[in-house]
Amino acid sequence: MDEDIKKKIYLKIFYSLMDWEWFHDPNTLLVFIHLLLLANRKPQKYEGSVINRGEVLASFDFLAKNSGLSVRNVRTAIEHLKSTGEVTSRKIGKTTVYSVVNYDRYQSADKISDKEPTKNRQKGDNEPTTPIDCKNEEIVRVREGKTPHGTFLNVFLTDAEKEKLLTVYPKETVDEYIDRVSMFIESSGKEYKSHYAVLLSWMRRDGVRTNKEAERKVLT
Repeated sequence: MDEDIKKKIYLKIFYSLMDWEWFHDPNTLLVFIHLLLLANRKPQKYEGSVINRGEVLASFDFLAKNSGLSVRNVRTAIEHLKSTGEVTSRKIGKTTVYSVVNYDRYQSADKISDKEPTKNRQKGDNEPTTPIDCKNEEIVRVREGKTPHGTFLNVFLTDAEKEKLLTVYPKETVDEYIDRVSMFIESSGKEYKSHYAVLLSWMRRDGVRTNKEAERKVLT
């Protein structure tokens, strides 16, 4: 992950957030910030539907895993946010899409600047803002049950799929091919139904040595 890019993408948090009714509820505050960080910065297609800017496809389990909270705490926090209008939700099939209301207040639609943000930068309404660096250089959609990997966080694998790859191939090789697929997807805009299948196909095509083959060579 490019550290320079991380410094150029940030969230705008108003000081008035301290007056927000959920500010002193740590779980609700954490889930809200988490949704801001995960939400799409630009529309993305998902299984024939569009996940819009400011929206994120996520399950309670995924949010719990990535925030460190329990599923019950995440569910309660989402209920809080929906009850006061900070977040809305809709269904795509069996999955849930959460939308951050007034997302543009927190994430500018401007292109990434070559200059690092400063705490003196303001939005149009002149409220002072405090920038918070995003953890991801390009916030991407979240596929339910899968974790984003790769340079651009656009290669989605379940924990089981990642473990299968590591069982067959060396970790360094798996990481290398994940980054290669990630860069190809980012540069070409191509979409795949299964990134796990793509990784297997690429490594088999290139004749990548498996763990077993490496062990046999050492023994001989």
